[in-house]
Amino acid sequence: RTRSRSCNNPPPANGGAPCQPSGVSSVTASASCLLEQCGVWRPWSSWGACTLTCGGGTRARMRSCPVAGRCTGSTMQAEGCNLLACNIPVDGGFTQWTAWRDINGNCYGCPVGVQRQRTRSCTMPTPRQGGNPCSGST
Repeated sequence: RTRSRSCNNPPPANGGAPCQPSGVSSVTASASCLLEQCGVWRPWSSWGACTLTCGGGTRARMRSCPVAGRCTGSTMQAEGCNLLACNIPVDGGFTQWTAWRDINGNCYGCPVGVQRQRTRSCTMPTPRQGGNPCSGST
């Protein structure tokens, strides 16, 4: 960008002092401050992949400065990720009971009347990595 000013509004008259700096009737200032020249960081990149799947890894993202040495701060930012320890046993947990339903009971093929039944399963969560199974009826 360029801007100019002149010493003519009003011009010095009746012994008035000239514009500063003394004796200059026109001042031109150039300011070139395009984003690439001002030391303004470009946006951060997306976060990279975590270095570990469990046990506390690190992920990073980067940014760049259009003009080396003009930006302050770091070009890289890192943070912890996947902080849960590896191979932690997970005990099983029951789902909610299903609604009651009527079923026809039988004993060796002979009807014995209507019975009511409800169920649940050990899948909330499923036991893994040596965790204990659910205890109780399903």
